[in-house]
Amino acid sequence: MKIEKNPICSVIMINWNSSELTLDAVESVINSEPKVNFEIIVIDNGSRDDEALILKRLLVEDRCVTRVIFLEENLGFSGGANYAIREARGDYYVLVNTDVEVQEGWLDFLFEKVNSESGIAAVSSNIIENGVEALTSQVKYLKHIHGCSVIIPKKAWEIIGEFDEVTFFPAYAEELDWSYRARNIGFKLLKSNKSIVIHQVGQTSEKNLSKKGTQRLRIFHRVLFRFINYNLHDWLSKALVLEFYSALKERNFLLLMKAYLYSLLKIRLIIKQRRIRSQNTLKGIKLLNK
Repeated sequence: MKIEKNPICSVIMINWNSSELTLDAVESVINSEPKVNFEIIVIDNGSRDDEALILKRLLVEDRCVTRVIFLEENLGFSGGANYAIREARGDYYVLVNTDVEVQEGWLDFLFEKVNSESGIAAVSSNIIENGVEALTSQVKYLKHIHGCSVIIPKKAWEIIGEFDEVTFFPAYAEELDWSYRARNIGFKLLKSNKSIVIHQVGQTSEKNLSKKGTQRLRIFHRVLFRFINYNLHDWLSKALVLEFYSALKERNFLLLMKAYLYSLLKIRLIIKQRRIRSQNTLKGIKLLNK
């Protein structure tokens, strides 16, 4: 497949010590044969030398990979994604995890959905994890996107801003934070039921951080995200009550309590970030209404 000189979509993958998975994911994207013009950008987030050598195969094989960029250090998911988007040439950014298998028509259905109405900030794919849909909603618009496979128009990204690569380093909750910022400005988030992606949950993170470390990071960052973004209505939601019940049932209650204590100890950071987000929301609303 030829490399597109003027891609409409920039498909972005972040690799970190999971080169074999990344190669399979790239193959999956190519085999899905999108009709929309696209490029593929792979960011290597400071992987080990042996992993980087495997990934360099992308540079010499005849593929639709525009660039493989090797970073000297791990910038985390957010940092890697932000870096890649700055390098992207497309009018739409498509973030895809490396531990996925995309199905036929995956990209075309995303592109169709993101252009189905005005004011859309992002569209997530129909993510299947362990045979179950990861994103379920009884309403048309989502509260948050799923970072596993999502398309974001360039114009929306420029108004909403980049992922927070400092607060949520190295991963988790950055897409929740970005989603809230988008909705506060007035953007809409959607899901494409036709764009199907099979996600092998935790294949990359658990390999590098361990299962326990991954779980801790997920919980801690999710709670920190709430302190930075939630209003009173969000704190009183039924979903939050159910989470506490689930934590008791799954014996994660102590870890959840530690996460809340951890967030309270970062109160200065929280106040600073809430102030920044408030200022950016006002700027974003003005830009959106121009």
